[in-house]
Amino acid sequence: MRATGLPLLDAIAADQALEEALSRVKDNNEQWMALALVQLRQFALSHDAWANTEHGITGEDIRFMLLPHIGHPTTPKAWGALIGAAIKKEIIEATGAYRKMKDVRSHSRKTPVYRFVIAT
Repeated sequence: MRATGLPLLDAIAADQALEEALSRVKDNNEQWMALALVQLRQFALSHDAWANTEHGITGEDIRFMLLPHIGHPTTPKAWGALIGAAIKKEIIEATGAYRKMKDVRSHSRKTPVYRFVIAT
């Protein structure tokens, strides 16, 4: 058993279910996701993005930055899939820090802080 109390096979199945769900979200937002990653790379390479990440950047910050440029995905879950893809593509990396979210609908819950890892 894992520390969570779940049998190992249940934990593996849960991880696989998460990967499948994220894959469906990506597939249903394929063009949006590609555009979002390109735009995020552009922000990462821009001077302003480096200045804005002195204290890190959250997924919420990324959403606020990208919305005017690429619009909304078909589901809000695509934002989480975008963050996962950006981590895998080494555009951003987790800092280990957390910060309260700003959007009223988020009820000030804490969210991971990232930093851009692309060098100019």
